[in-house]
Amino acid sequence: CRADGRLLQPRRPITAINDQFIQQAFNGQSINVWSTEFGPYDAKQNVEIVGHVVYAIDMGTTYTLTYDSFTPSLNSNFDYIVRNWYNYTNCKNGSLAIQNNCIQYVKANSKSLYNLMPQQVIPPSIESYELIHVLE
Repeated sequence: CRADGRLLQPRRPITAINDQFIQQAFNGQSINVWSTEFGPYDAKQNVEIVGHVVYAIDMGTTYTLTYDSFTPSLNSNFDYIVRNWYNYTNCKNGSLAIQNNCIQYVKANSKSLYNLMPQQVIPPSIESYELIHVLE
């Protein structure tokens, strides 16, 4: 939830990004990347988007997440914060989030937002995954 107590809701069900199909069809690469947007409801019960959830599962290769990975594309004139949940042990209360690699600060007009890479399986799961948030 936000600081004012409003719950954050997904705007739509999580779906495969377009590049998942394009990479497989034209490049023979296996990526498995899904995304949705989230935010609080406004007065008209519409979700006011404040960020994006990206979930990569059982990746066969590295995939560079860009502004155009999203539908609609993200505005490249904005700065973004990327929070990787895979390395949660880097995040400690009272620590400096950027210096400890808890979050990544992506300046406007960067070439990419994040590199999604194949990850080790963490038991008891039988799948590898990477979950990130891209905050506007």
